[in-house]
Amino acid sequence: MTEPTFYRYADADPLLPAPGVEMRGVYGEGASVNIVHLGPGALVPEHSHPHEQIGVVLEGVQIMIIDGTEHHVGRHEAYVIPGGVLHAGMGGPEGCVAIDVFVPTREEYRSAAAPALSSMPAAAE
Repeated sequence: MTEPTFYRYADADPLLPAPGVEMRGVYGEGASVNIVHLGPGALVPEHSHPHEQIGVVLEGVQIMIIDGTEHHVGRHEAYVIPGGVLHAGMGGPEGCVAIDVFVPTREEYRSAAAPALSSMPAAAE
């Protein structure tokens, strides 16, 4: 990527990794950013990936489950999960909206953002 790019999240294809979970992302050369919506009690099953994951909860509560221990992460609280660590995520009683940053980029999700890439018009001069 040699030019600045702009995205409109609403135009990205949603990724649906589990029932009640929707993600939309933006993908750069070295990192990717997803807005994640988890419905009440929606579960992203235990998994791991080589990417470091840094998240900030914007609304509600996200319950991160690591080694069988629940960590309740509320509004404007954050988490850092090193690559390779098994973890699961679940929406709290009211659900959750969070931003997840992955380093390096989650290439397997990049194609879902393609419709959003060209949808944002340049400002009129």
